[in-house]
Amino acid sequence: MRVSLRLMVVRILAMALVVASLWGAPARAQFVDLPDPAIVGSTPPFDANWVVSFVFDSAPNTDYASLGGGVGTFINFDFGVPTYVTRVIFTDRLSSGGANGSGAMGAEDNVTAFMLTFSNDLVFGDPDDVVVSATSPPCCDTVPVDIPSGVKRRYVRWDVTGIAGSSNNDGASDFLFQTAPPNTAPTASSVGLIMLVVALIAVAVFTLRRRPGPTG
Repeated sequence: MRVSLRLMVVRILAMALVVASLWGAPARAQFVDLPDPAIVGSTPPFDANWVVSFVFDSAPNTDYASLGGGVGTFINFDFGVPTYVTRVIFTDRLSSGGANGSGAMGAEDNVTAFMLTFSNDLVFGDPDDVVVSATSPPCCDTVPVDIPSGVKRRYVRWDVTGIAGSSNNDGASDFLFQTAPPNTAPTASSVGLIMLVVALIAVAVFTLRRRPGPTG
């Protein structure tokens, strides 16, 4: 009877620990595409064949190319209202060295580093802005930039901070903004529950070990 009681108590508390752990475990982020924000400012385009709206045209290989912007090339985005963003996907230029849409993937005009600034207004650099930096391989890659805690702002500014090639007509092929449900980390209450169950298991095991056996 003593052994059966011990096993029963330990099994029940172990099951409680498993349930509490699953309850408190962070959910896997499910990214959802956001509507494209408006573009409210950018470095001037190379010409009318390389305008900034190409970053949202959904066509393969079409690029926005700046007119010699190089480091400092920028795009300002406006969601219209504060919007929760957890991932930004950037695709570098795909048609450098050829006609727009050609997919020439030339060695010039490639972005190797950039900065995303999330702001409540168009004055970037305020103390309440959130800045995220990222790097990109020197040609034609798609780079997802995750923001684990997410950020909720109305405006986003993309600034080029590193380039490869010498012509300086840097830009982008595509941008995609995504969101995921907030509060996916364990809550304080669920963490507290896990700690309580662990303590109960320890007490139960200690008590059963000290319980005297049957006397003859």
